[in-house]
Amino acid sequence: MHSFVALTFSLHASKPDLVQNSLDNKNTWRVKMAKIAQIAQIAQTEVTERTIAAQIVSGIVELFTNKITYIDQNGEVVEYNTHKYSMVNALNGMAFSMSRQKEYVETQLEKARDEAKKALMAASGNEISINNVRRATERLDQREDELACIQILLDQSVKAYEVFSDKKFEYKGKPTVTPVKNVATENVDVQALARRLGVDLDHVTNNTNGVETQA
Repeated sequence: MHSFVALTFSLHASKPDLVQNSLDNKNTWRVKMAKIAQIAQIAQTEVTERTIAAQIVSGIVELFTNKITYIDQNGEVVEYNTHKYSMVNALNGMAFSMSRQKEYVETQLEKARDEAKKALMAASGNEISINNVRRATERLDQREDELACIQILLDQSVKAYEVFSDKKFEYKGKPTVTPVKNVATENVDVQALARRLGVDLDHVTNNTNGVETQA
C-alpha cells in the first residue's frame, strides 16, 4: 500500500510535460497537490487508518484530474483542470456524508456507553454478568474505533475540499429533538439528576392528556 504522499507525486511523474509549467506558477496544480501532501503528513512506509483515508481522498483527486494548458492573453502558460467542478463536489459530498455519519455514530456511541454502565453496575461476578461486561466493552470499542475512522476521513476530505475549492467547508448538523415525555421538572431530585446529566429541563416538552405543552 502506497502512502498519500507517494501517490500525490506519482501523478506528476507520469505527466512530465506539465511539471515545468507547475514550477513556474504558484497557483498551479502541482502546488495544490503539494499542499494536500503536506496536509496529510504521512510517512511513505506507514500503513494506518490515516494513510487509507488519504488514499481515498487522493483517489478522488486523481479520478477527476484532466488538465489542459493554454497561453492566456498575457502570454503566460495557464494550467486548468476541466474536471475541477466534479472533484470539488465529490470532496464536498464526502465531507458532508462523513459529517452526517459522525452524528449518527456519536449517538450510537452514547447508547453503547449507557449499556456499558448498566453492565458494569450489574456485574455481580457470575458468568452471565461478566459476559455482559465483555460484550458491552466490545461494543464500546467498536463504536469508538468507528468514530475515530470517520473523523480521520472527515478531516482529510474537508482539508482537500478547502484546498481545491478555496472555500470554507460548512456543515449544519440536524437539530436535536427532545423526546415528548411527562417529566416532573419541578421535583428537586429530577432537577439534581438533570444537572448531573447536563439536561436542560427548560426545553423539555411535556405531554398532558395527549396535548403537547411547553414546560
